[in-house]
Amino acid sequence: MQNEVNENLKPSGALQGFMIFVSDFKILLFYIIGLGGSPWLIEYIFNIGPPWPNTAAVSAFTSIVIWLTLLWSFASWEKVLQVELTILVKRFCIVTFCLLCIYAVVVTWFVVPADDFQNREAIGFILRPEIVEELEKDKSKTIKILFEGAEYEPTEIWKPWTVNCIRSLIILIWFFWFGSLSFVISTFILHQYRGELIRLKNQEEKVDEIKNGSNISSNIPHE
Repeated sequence: MQNEVNENLKPSGALQGFMIFVSDFKILLFYIIGLGGSPWLIEYIFNIGPPWPNTAAVSAFTSIVIWLTLLWSFASWEKVLQVELTILVKRFCIVTFCLLCIYAVVVTWFVVPADDFQNREAIGFILRPEIVEELEKDKSKTIKILFEGAEYEPTEIWKPWTVNCIRSLIILIWFFWFGSLSFVISTFILHQYRGELIRLKNQEEKVDEIKNGSNISSNIPHE
């Protein structure tokens, strides 16, 4: 009786399609907000994001990358077969891991602390000519001492174009890494969601087969 009442309360026709759309949109919005807020949380706890331009800007742009990646992923993989989704998840996991390793190497080589751990700067890879001359004249001076004297402004020690190259490289790798991570998560979610739908559909088919079998047996006249 309760099941019949619930069935009667369910929307039908065009309204049913709209309610399904609203339900799916709520789920998608939940994932978008959750993934979009992850860069802020990671940067706040671990402070491993790109040092340039600043924490707020990097987190905001990363959130946009995640949102666009998530929407594009769901739109692109909706028609893909379940087996192909499994392959995509594995491939994106490998890509994400490789990008993380590359990011860690670049940050280790070219990101140095300024006055403390919370303040970091991306350095260049070619010293300015006047810095080279100063180091050759006074052997007691080091790049670290000159960097402190320049108030941790990397363009005063290294050629500006090399500093800009490293800054751009770090932030691009960061965006690609988070984009790839979003692909992994969104594709995995879609894979699990569709797997659950397939499982429920198979259960419904088995129930229908049992019902049809019982109906056929009940219609057979007994001698």
